[in-house]
Amino acid sequence: MKYVIKNEQDLDVLLEERCVREQEIDSDWEWEGKSYYGCDVIILDAKGKWFDKDIVAKLSIWEGSVVQCISVTKISSDDKQRVKNTILYIRENFDHIYQVMLGALLPWLVQVGVRDDETDELVTTIEQFHNIRSSHVIADLEAGCIRHLQLNCKYQKDDMMVYSLIFASDCADDGFEVVFWKDQVIFFLDGNTHEQIFDFADYVDWPNCLEK
Repeated sequence: MKYVIKNEQDLDVLLEERCVREQEIDSDWEWEGKSYYGCDVIILDAKGKWFDKDIVAKLSIWEGSVVQCISVTKISSDDKQRVKNTILYIRENFDHIYQVMLGALLPWLVQVGVRDDETDELVTTIEQFHNIRSSHVIADLEAGCIRHLQLNCKYQKDDMMVYSLIFASDCADDGFEVVFWKDQVIFFLDGNTHEQIFDFADYVDWPNCLEK
């Protein structure tokens, strides 16, 4: 299913279809006979300095405490508003979040001496880093460099959930998975496994790592 999230009403449609009672999530149910329950594609419709197209991402919502980190697109009613708050925040602040992400990753690029493949120049600025991003196609739509958006219902604070963006860049084969709460980068590592959204708490003191 493809959803265009341009406003709060669009998001309501997605969440109403995915909201179920907790006992339904907690039981042994399958989705189309598969143990991996699939993802929806959402179009965040955020434009600005960093993107000249709609931002497309594959959405995974996780409830680690109930289904033990199995990917689900069904959520409990208790988590519905928190999911909504988080996705709306991302949509409305994506340009800012994106720049914060590049700023957090840039020191690592500088430290290891990453070069732009086309110009052979060392990457030392956010603008250069942006220019070496990789694009992906998801559901026949151009996805820019953000190929996956994940939310984990297990980690929440102030009615917002922790989320991660899988960022594809030519400077790293598997890209990066960057874990956020709001616009704060909590942790980042290799983006191939999609597991940092679960493992970050092993490396940082959640939620004490957040800025006050």
